Formats: sequence, C-alpha cells, structure tokens
Amino acid sequence: MTDTTDALVERLRDLLGKATPGPWKVTPSVPEVGYECFWLTACPAPNQEREVATVNGPQNERNMANAELICAAVNAAPALLDTIAALSGRLAMERGINNYQAARIAALEGTLREIATIATADPEMVPILANRALGASR
Repeated sequence: MTDTTDALVERLRDLLGKATPGPWKVTPSVPEVGYECFWLTACPAPNQEREVATVNGPQNERNMANAELICAAVNAAPALLDTIAALSGRLAMERGINNYQAARIAALEGTLREIATIATADPEMVPILANRALGASR
C-alpha cells in the first residue's frame, strides 16, 4: 500500500475498533409520538441493542438514505479494508515482478545494442554473439 493508503486503512481500523460493535441498522422513530428521526442502532449481542447516532429531521428519502449509508459503511468497512490490504499487497508484488522484467528487458536491449555494434564491425561474429545473448536470457 502507499503510505497514504496505509495511514487511512490504519485510521479506519482504529476507529472501527473504538466504535460500538455492530451490526448497525436504521430504526425509524414514530412521528406520531412527537419526534421525527432515524436512529442508528447497533446490536453487538442478542438483546443488547443500543442507539449510537441519530439522523434528525423529517423521515424523507434523503434522511433515510443518509442513515442507511452510515450503517452500510460501518457494516461493510472491515471487509472493504481487508480487500484494500489484499489488493495493495498484490499490487506491490506485481510492481516487483514488473520491475524485475523491466530490468531484464533493459539488459537484453543493451546486449542487442552491443551485438549490433560488433556485427557492424565484424559480421562473422553475429552467430557467436546471438548464442551468447540467448544463453544470457535464460
């Protein structure tokens, strides 16, 4: 991972560790009782549901979407962070392979330039140099 990605993943994991364990869900209030909002609740164990946040305001589509987004993000965060870490590790490995391949290609290009220079001066050396280049590329 990049330093920025590492720091962000670490910060989010730290916040998840400090936050109320989930799963989180949205529970609408009963407006007729006199209060209109969406409660965000977490239930880390059976019969231990607790309110963790409130989206205040009318029970409209936007406020419901805000509440659902917060809960969905909290619930999905552990898996998303694991995926980011795994893909970042894979990317680092691929970059390492690509760097190795780039170095090999550069070495072969240098050998080909050398062969071309020598072959221009002495065409009979081409088969000898070609065999040497093929042996070096294995």
